[in-house]
Amino acid sequence: MAPAIVVAPLSICAYQVDPTFNATPAPTGTINWYQSDETTFIQNGTSLTPVRPNQVPPMTITYAASQTVNGCEGPKAKASYQVKATPSNPIPRDATVCEGQSINLPAVSSQNATINDKWYDDAMASSLLGTGYSYEVKAGEFSNADRNYYVVRIVNGCSSDTVAVKLKVITKPDFTIGSDVEECAVGANKVIPAGGFSPAINANSEVVWVVGKTYLSGRGIEDNSQHAVVPATKLPINVEADYTTNVYATYLYQDASGITCYSDTISVEYTLHRKARTPIVAFNTICQGEEIQPLQAFGSPNIVWLSKNGLPTSFGQTYNFTQLGITELPTGFYTFDLYDRNIITPDVLECPSDTAKGKVFEVAPAAVTNIIGDSLVCVNTIETMYMVETAPSKQSNYVWSVTGNRVNYSKDGEAVRYIDWDIQGVDTIAVYENTYAGCEGFDTLIVKVANYPVPHFSYTMPGASNVVEFLDSTTQKNVIDKLADGTVVEYPVTYTMFWNYGKTDDESWVDSIVEYEDRLKPVRVEGYVVGPKFPILTVENSFGCKANYTEQIYIESLGGIYMPTAFAPNNPAYGVRYFHPVAHGVESCEVWVYDVWGNLVWYSNEVEDGIFVGKWDGTYNGEMLKSDTYIWKMEANYMGGNEWPGVQKPNGSETKFGSVVLLR
Repeated sequence: MAPAIVVAPLSICAYQVDPTFNATPAPTGTINWYQSDETTFIQNGTSLTPVRPNQVPPMTITYAASQTVNGCEGPKAKASYQVKATPSNPIPRDATVCEGQSINLPAVSSQNATINDKWYDDAMASSLLGTGYSYEVKAGEFSNADRNYYVVRIVNGCSSDTVAVKLKVITKPDFTIGSDVEECAVGANKVIPAGGFSPAINANSEVVWVVGKTYLSGRGIEDNSQHAVVPATKLPINVEADYTTNVYATYLYQDASGITCYSDTISVEYTLHRKARTPIVAFNTICQGEEIQPLQAFGSPNIVWLSKNGLPTSFGQTYNFTQLGITELPTGFYTFDLYDRNIITPDVLECPSDTAKGKVFEVAPAAVTNIIGDSLVCVNTIETMYMVETAPSKQSNYVWSVTGNRVNYSKDGEAVRYIDWDIQGVDTIAVYENTYAGCEGFDTLIVKVANYPVPHFSYTMPGASNVVEFLDSTTQKNVIDKLADGTVVEYPVTYTMFWNYGKTDDESWVDSIVEYEDRLKPVRVEGYVVGPKFPILTVENSFGCKANYTEQIYIESLGGIYMPTAFAPNNPAYGVRYFHPVAHGVESCEVWVYDVWGNLVWYSNEVEDGIFVGKWDGTYNGEMLKSDTYIWKMEANYMGGNEWPGVQKPNGSETKFGSVVLLR
């Protein structure tokens, strides 16, 4: 009978060792091995090691065997095993992955239902990671360094060579956008730049921005190569309120293979601060000379005061002149610009308000309320004018009053007042002034009203007919006032006398002035000429009240002339030392003296108070003349206007010539 052939395994992969064929003979039998054609003998024995034909698997290898027992060969039996082809190696496709991301690693470009790939962590294919056409590399399964994965292709239970698949890992991109940003809503233009790119940014990479809820993409702002954003241009801005949002940015790095990797999204806080509210200004007019009160503005304590007139800059809700060392200001208009500040960080971030421009206050002229006018007046003086000394450039309002029920009225405007003074006494004028700027002033003037003097004089003629002595007998009452408590106060009134002696027809002529303290002294007047005279005594008291008195006096002519006949300059007796013609009651008198040769040696026309006072000491040009007889000539007019006729000669005739002897 045919032997039983055993071959195992019945199929192998081309890279495996071929299995041995075994047959067990009868106890006395021998196994004979043949090729698959059953005629080509190979060998005898219980086993046969196959020889693989030189052909590409897959193939079937078949052998036949028979046994010979006692010399007789029995029928043949066949046995076969399959040699399966080694699968083609997977075609590796290296991959690039971003750190922290997942990726599928495919082994070939197409799939086949008979293909079963196995993925390993090592080249020895000892650490199985998974099976399948592709392998998903999960985030966190690898570091940020490049690495290899290994794949074996299984087809009909046969494995390909182990093939490495290279995984290039792109480190997660990193960059910065700085720190939080604050700025004022008005004029907001701060730039948030992206920088510190790792890997370095290239032309295919970009930054994706998110500002608030507004999505921005691209390389910076509108492809700005600076990779920056101005948040204020992407937000609805309300300058009256604070606003805070976040600015987000993600770096999208694209490598040369076209793989785009994302950085972590980073953000900064972006805050817009409201502008401060414009200060409300409340200025009052300042009256010059008064204490300068602080100017007031309504707002925060951060208001800035900018003077347009060179005054110091100040800060706060008030402009305090005193604290700034300003105690007085010239009159005029002063202008300030003011703005408030929303101070976030002093001197670093301050959001100003709109400027309140051209706020003006005035230093107005003070009310210079000084009454000018007579404080000493006379009874029955009407329309006495009183006025405010300094007339303001702009009209003030005035309120006048006067005690004693005096008649007062205005004719030339409120700054002028007229008063009629009808009785003696003491009254007070008061005026209140309110200027156009509200500056107030007040002044009073005490007015004393005096009675007029009652002039009078008496006179005597002591001896000489041309001499008169006057004696004042004027009456002047003092000013009397009765106070509220009933006390009577008396104010003395003095006066001055102005004498016109009546020697001229000019009634305004003043010959002498006599003060009050000399009023009891006689006034002696000489040199009157013959005839009636009307001396005038004008009296003006210390209040300016003036009155006069006159009466007629009559001057009789009592004049005479005496001519000496000799004189002796060296004589001890004083009375005979001079040639001194005696003439009184004369209005004019001239004397000439000649020597015997007709030479003029002396002349005089000196008359004082009707008396000739000239006298000759017997010299000529300072030298003594010799003893001799000298000829004199005289011309004279008496005060009555009569001409002196001359001396009477023995024959009764008159001559104006004569002789005098000079004795040594």
